[in-house]
Amino acid sequence: MTLDQKLQLLMRSFAGQETFTFNEALNLLGQNESTTTWTLWKLVKNGDLNRQGRGLYAFGKRLREFKPKVSAVTEIVVDALKSSRIKFFVSGIDAIKDLIIDIPEKYPSIVFVEEGKEEKAKKVLWGTKKQLIVITESEVKDYYTFKGQPAFEKRKLVVLSGTNEMLFQKDGIAIPEKAFVDLYFEVSRRLYPYPLVKLAETYAEMKKKIALDPVKMIRIASRRSIQHDIRYILEYDLIKDTSFEFVKTLRSFK
Repeated sequence: MTLDQKLQLLMRSFAGQETFTFNEALNLLGQNESTTTWTLWKLVKNGDLNRQGRGLYAFGKRLREFKPKVSAVTEIVVDALKSSRIKFFVSGIDAIKDLIIDIPEKYPSIVFVEEGKEEKAKKVLWGTKKQLIVITESEVKDYYTFKGQPAFEKRKLVVLSGTNEMLFQKDGIAIPEKAFVDLYFEVSRRLYPYPLVKLAETYAEMKKKIALDPVKMIRIASRRSIQHDIRYILEYDLIKDTSFEFVKTLRSFK
C-alpha cells in the first residue's frame, strides 16, 4: 500500500473515534512495528495525523495551504535576512495571523536567527535603512514600558532572538504550536503589546480550526521554561473547578 492508501484505511477504520492507538494502527495495517512507526511518523510530518501523546494519534485538521500574510515590517526583515543567507524564521502573530483575534494595526515582529548570528542579523537589518528598531531579548522590557505612548506605535520594532533549533518551522515560518508558545511567552513574561484576553480567545480559535499537537507544544515550551504554563493551558478543560479553587487558596498563602 502507498502512504496515501494507508491514510485512507486509517480514516475509514477509525472514522468514529477521536483518537486511535499505535497498537490499533499496527493491527490494522498488518506491518511490523518499525514500519508502522515510520508510517505514522510520516503522516504526522505531512500534517495528516497529530500525535496526542505517547502512542496516541488523531487525524489532523491542519490548514494544509496555510500561508500567513506577514506585516510590512516583517516583509522587510524576511527580504533582508534571505539575502544575507542567515538561517531564520518568523514567529508570533505573523505565523498565525489568520487565527489571531483582533490583530493589532502595528505590532513587534518576532524573529529567530541561528544562534551566534544575532549581531550580524542586527547589522543586516539596520543596513536596510528602513528605520527598523532591532531589539534583543535583554532589551525587550525596556521598550515595552513605552507601549502606552503614541510614539511607540510608529516604531518598526523587531524582537530578535538566537536559537540553535530550526525544527519547529517550515519555509521560514514557525509552525502554529511554536508561534503560540512564543507569543504567550512574550505576552505573559515581557509585556508584549497584545491583550492576554485576546490571546486566550486566539487559543480557543486555534483549537477549533486546527489540531494542535500537545506533545510538541510542551516540548517547545520547555525550551523557554514555561512548560508548566502550557501544560496547564492544554489541560484546563479537564481540571475540576475545585482544583482551580484549591490552587487559588494555595497561592493566597504566599
